[in-house]
Amino acid sequence: MTAFIAAQGVLGAISLTTNVLTWLLLASHERTRSVFGMSEVPRSFDWTRLIVGIVSVALHFAVAYLLVRWLYLSETNPTTEGEPRSS
Repeated sequence: MTAFIAAQGVLGAISLTTNVLTWLLLASHERTRSVFGMSEVPRSFDWTRLIVGIVSVALHFAVAYLLVRWLYLSETNPTTEGEPRSS
């Protein structure tokens, strides 16, 4: 389950990167051609989408880290660690 949450974070980061790069490429051209004719270039960057995406990716990675720490890296019981087994 932790791997799926981490994978969702990675996919979110890839999506954010491609969205920013796509906007930068479209903004570098005044007009782009499409199959349907001339299309307008987006004038302003969608900061809301970027911020929400960054927060989402950060939360995915934070939850994955906390799950790994809680499930796999938890310490053993310190009171029984050094004591011999009584039978």
